[in-house]
Amino acid sequence: MDYVFKGNDIVKTFRKAGFKKFNALDGLNINVPKGAIYGLIGQNGAGKTTILRILSGVQVPSKGSFSLYDVSNKSGKIDKCRRRMGIYLTMPAMYDNTTVLGCLKYEYDLKGIKDNGNINENIEKFGLSNHEKTKVKKLSLGLKQRLGIAMAMCGNPDFVVLDEPMNGLDPETIIWLREYILEMNRKNDVTFLISSHMLEELSKIITHVGIIKEGKMIKEASVEEIEEKLKKSIRVQVSDITAFSKVCEEKGYQYEIIGDDTADLFEKISVNNLVSIFKEAGCEILELTENVESLESYYLEVNNGK
Repeated sequence: MDYVFKGNDIVKTFRKAGFKKFNALDGLNINVPKGAIYGLIGQNGAGKTTILRILSGVQVPSKGSFSLYDVSNKSGKIDKCRRRMGIYLTMPAMYDNTTVLGCLKYEYDLKGIKDNGNINENIEKFGLSNHEKTKVKKLSLGLKQRLGIAMAMCGNPDFVVLDEPMNGLDPETIIWLREYILEMNRKNDVTFLISSHMLEELSKIITHVGIIKEGKMIKEASVEEIEEKLKKSIRVQVSDITAFSKVCEEKGYQYEIIGDDTADLFEKISVNNLVSIFKEAGCEILELTENVESLESYYLEVNNGK
């Protein structure tokens, strides 16, 4: 498998005035496959933003190493590799008095791209057409997020790093961004590394996930691997919950009562057999739906060491 970004035993040590040294990253390993939409999740302070800042060149590792497009971070070619990336962490204060158009032009200059051909396309695509001359400090949080992502997409990068891109966005824009990321990934083979707390939204687009805890990577997995481990059940609404429980006990079925007439059944049984078995016991199946644990459930289980 080809990897766009690989981190090996990365340590990042900080010292705050009056406090002891602490490791924001403590031997972190990370592997982002080419063509993936990789979701990076973890509690506040787990180290998510730190690893993104190291990848983008804002910070350097205290120990360990990483490679970008198979080029070592210790190579003089690493800065040139970063020009192929699109990066949005947070909107720096240095942009406060810069206009939307000025920010986009600056991003092209930073990447050494003379042809600013798709600036107008980005302005329109990200809903910034009425704000070209507006200074960043006067933009709403949602518009700042839009601008930051538009800046990341300047120059048609093939690897895009986004830190909490959905913060401050209205539901309609979140849907648009989700579809945009999927389109860029599927049609243009753009790799994404996305840090987000919005696990429900993240679960709709990611192909891989990395879970960070206390500066360490405690789990990396593909969506296929996660789906195999998610607990699946059949949620049933029945006419007689007591009769339902009796049948489950007799048959040795795993189940959990959810309400007065509702339960989750953790068994692989065809619908016809299920209806027949409980009908014989005088228990009618009123409603039946498949119930699958969410990414949030998986995250909590892994994070809590289950």
